[in-house]
Formats: sequence, C-alpha cells, structure tokens
Amino acid sequence: MPLQSEIFSKNTQGYDLHTHSTASDGSLTPQELIDTAIEYGITHLALSDHDTLKGFEIAHLHLQKLSSTLQLIPSVEFSSRWNATNGINLQDDGRGMTVHIVALNIDPQSPYIKNLITATQFARNERNQRLKIKLEKKGWQDVIQLAEELSAGATLTRTHIANAMLALNKVSKYAQAFSRYLGSGKPLSVHTKWPSIKETVNAIVQSEGIAVLAHPLHYQLSRKKLLQLCSDFKQVGGQALEVITGNPDKNAIENLTGIALRQNLAASVGSDFHAPKNGTVYLGVPQVLPQALTPVWEIW
Repeated sequence: MPLQSEIFSKNTQGYDLHTHSTASDGSLTPQELIDTAIEYGITHLALSDHDTLKGFEIAHLHLQKLSSTLQLIPSVEFSSRWNATNGINLQDDGRGMTVHIVALNIDPQSPYIKNLITATQFARNERNQRLKIKLEKKGWQDVIQLAEELSAGATLTRTHIANAMLALNKVSKYAQAFSRYLGSGKPLSVHTKWPSIKETVNAIVQSEGIAVLAHPLHYQLSRKKLLQLCSDFKQVGGQALEVITGNPDKNAIENLTGIALRQNLAASVGSDFHAPKNGTVYLGVPQVLPQALTPVWEIW
C-alpha cells in the first residue's frame, strides 16, 4: 500500500465528499470506512450511500467511540431525472436521463430528506423488479441470486448486478456489463422514473443541505448538453459541481472549472470510493482545486 505521504501530499485539505459503504454498493462496512479514512489521514468524510442514511448512522455511532477529529458529514447520493428535451419548466412526462446528485451536510432528521429517500427507494425497487424479469427471460437467474447475495440486504444496485455478471463470466470486464447490457439503450436497460432534479434539489435545500451534481463527465454528454444540464441544475437551486471525482486528468479539471465559474457553482471533491483496487484503498483526492473556485465546504 502506498505511504500516506504519497497519497496525500497534494490532498485538498483532507476532504473526501463522495464515498460508499456496504449500506449501498461499497465493499467496506461503515465502521471499516471510518477506520480506513482515519488511517489515511482524511479530515472530512461524506458517506454518501445511494438512497439511504443507514450507513451514516452506523458510521456516526462508531466514530463516537473513537478518539478522532474526523468530521463525518451526513450525505446521500440520489439518482434523479433530467429531461433534456422538454426542459425543467415544462410539464414532466416521466422521460429523461439519469443523473446523480449528492446531498451534502443535510439534516438527517429532516422530513424532506426522509421523503426523498422513500421516493427514490420506491423507484429503485420498481426498476429492480423489471430488471429481474429481463434477467430471467435471458436465463440469468444466477445473476439475480448472486447480486442479491452481494448486496447482503442493502440497497440492490446495478453495481451488484454488474459484479455478479463479472463473477459468473457473463462479461470479461466490469465495464462490459454496462456497455453491452445495462447501459442506456442496451438489452437490459430499464427506464426508471426517478424524482426529477427539481424535486431532488428542492428536498435537499429544504433539508438545509447542499445539492452537488456528481461526476458530471460520467454522463458522456457533449459540451453543449453538459452546459445545459449544469444550467438547469443551477436554475432549480443546485449549489455545487463535483469538479474532482476520483483521479481525473488536468483537462477534465480545467473543463469543469470553466463550467463551475460560468454557472457560479461551488466546487466539490470526492473519490467516489466503492472498493479497494489492486489491494489499495483510494480514499482522498490527490489534486487541488483551482484557486478561482469556491470550495463547497466554505458555503455550508
């Protein structure tokens, strides 16, 4: 494992504002994630599991037993729906593409965030049922069974399904599960009526949190479409853009910096950590934010 100094020599003040645990589709338990974050020198950690605060609650109780200055930030990552065709102000017809929004520094007891979690979990459960039907028709009942075992009672996500497909040799690489089967327009893709970005952002703001558009370049949009997404996100009350996700290159950071400045959005950073790779836990952010940007932690 790399030395701590090698990982954090250029860290953005020890902030990692996008991580996952076994409460959704991560491989470390909430307790293990806390212990690892402390070991790796993280100072501010957002545990942003999909559609749930259960991981945060477990992590919070565990952290209280430790002599640590780690700041654990209540957070959730929500799947949301953006209608690029009709725009955000026209009548919602249920269509649109899925984007992810991280709710940072929310009040975990807020009824608004609890209602949003319920609505998103309902949409995910409906999606999973339709996906199971498609898998059964394909004769891949073993994929369903293994994916449910991998989820271990937590929120079942496409990450679990993709990992099951890889383990059962349905694909040779994890990415192929999406590029061949699960991605938009592919044989196993399922339309999901997630809450709209307007509904999602409104619930986050009402919960005294900050809405962050997660991993903007993952959606593989043209620059024009990405600018439209960020503009719509800002228009409905979005406050920040994830400028650094994982370990991006210089061009990606410069691209998103320009968009954040153009839309007057604060900048967030996160590893989007799910699981160790090659025996190494990549927590933390090895790049620094450009000076022109406002870090998201300065506005909460």
